[in-house]
Amino acid sequence: MKFEPHCSSEIVMICVSSCLNWHGYDRVIEGLRIYYETFHDIVVKLNLVGDGPELKHYKELASEYKLEPYVVFYGNLYGLKLDEVYLNSHVALDAMGRHRV
Repeated sequence: MKFEPHCSSEIVMICVSSCLNWHGYDRVIEGLRIYYETFHDIVVKLNLVGDGPELKHYKELASEYKLEPYVVFYGNLYGLKLDEVYLNSHVALDAMGRHRV
């Protein structure tokens, strides 16, 4: 596989996580809610790869905020399947909730 940079009208973020509280991806989902309520000339999506204790909460938030078209939950991925999601993403996010520890 090869990364093919391209211009588009969307930004795709990726999180690969064991979905723990201190990862804070609920903050990203909340940010997407605010973005889509106020301004959305560019489509912004979140690919969340992984599983863990907070996954149910993340899914509930995405559903409550009606973000299903923009937040995709993949579960655990490895190898080429994970590579493919990375290659189709523009920005990789690290933990957003380190202050919770």
